[in-house]
Amino acid sequence: MNEPSPHEVPMVATPLGELELAAVLRDAHTHVFGEPPTQSALGVAWAQCAEEHGRGRFVWCHNIGNVTAFGWHGDYYAIHFRPGTNPYDDPVVHFRAHDDFIDGARDYWDVLQDRYAVALGRFEAGDPAGAAAALKAKGYFTAPLAPYQRSMVSLFGTAVKHVLPQL
Repeated sequence: MNEPSPHEVPMVATPLGELELAAVLRDAHTHVFGEPPTQSALGVAWAQCAEEHGRGRFVWCHNIGNVTAFGWHGDYYAIHFRPGTNPYDDPVVHFRAHDDFIDGARDYWDVLQDRYAVALGRFEAGDPAGAAAALKAKGYFTAPLAPYQRSMVSLFGTAVKHVLPQL
């Protein structure tokens, strides 16, 4: 069977709330791994996704992890950059587009499992700083490591103290 040809779709804002992000990450983890995540793993995943998109305010096309479309065979949206402003040194970067949040969350966990498995141990350990370092080492993000780590540590605290207890 032939895979559908990927094509560009409009970049549509699809914000979600903090609790909704936690719930969709939990449910998608259960689908991908066959069991719910530990509180530690869910807290680190929530922190990492929240860092990527402003705690749910800046999600596009249900892509909750800001996962790029390199090697992706599905729909994508494009972000166009001015010369010299893109860390990928490319005027256009494609990001995965999904039909809904559960699809986006399942894809997030699949990508972590397939490309960033080394980081999942840090998720399980409840180590957001270590998870950020492992993700950076494997190329998940291009931002400087130290501020990304600090943000993930802070967001992990928010997840554990305020968000996850509401699930």
